[in-house]
Amino acid sequence: MKYLITLIVCIFIGIVGYYSYVKWSEEVGEQANFATWKTFQPRSKLFEVNLPNQPQYAKEFLPISNSDKRRRYDLYASEKVDGTLFLISVISYPQDYTFDSSEVLAEHIEEFLKSKLKNKMSKSEKTHHQNFEAMDFGYKSEDFLIEGKSIKGGNIIYILSYITTIKNFDKDEYNHFIDSFKILNRKV
Repeated sequence: MKYLITLIVCIFIGIVGYYSYVKWSEEVGEQANFATWKTFQPRSKLFEVNLPNQPQYAKEFLPISNSDKRRRYDLYASEKVDGTLFLISVISYPQDYTFDSSEVLAEHIEEFLKSKLKNKMSKSEKTHHQNFEAMDFGYKSEDFLIEGKSIKGGNIIYILSYITTIKNFDKDEYNHFIDSFKILNRKV
């Protein structure tokens, strides 16, 4: 009987130890996955985000429909070796221009994807990010998946997009990208 109790206690300790080791390994492994990622902050210091590589940058000014005003587009793109793309679009409206945030968030998502006719919307949901109004979105085609979040911070719309092949989609990677994004300049 004493031998049986000792055996049961040893098995219990072994199971608890194994479970603890597995949990610890997952946490260490997850940290290791993003250990090479770098925090990026643009010269504007409007935001910071964790990316796998230094992003490429482009900017453009486009007219606002039904207005004589223009909006500024700043685009930051970071790509992994497997082709997965992390995009941050920063769309700045003039300070004296007001707009309905829900409409504009949805409009920018549609505008971003309108040239991709074979995309099918898989998700569109109002939410928040850092106490800012936001919208989660997702689009799927035969081979590609686009997941993202559109955030309204003052007169600026931030569109975070994760674009990858369906087979390369990594939910932890997507969540890390989105969760690492922080709006820094709250005066806008």
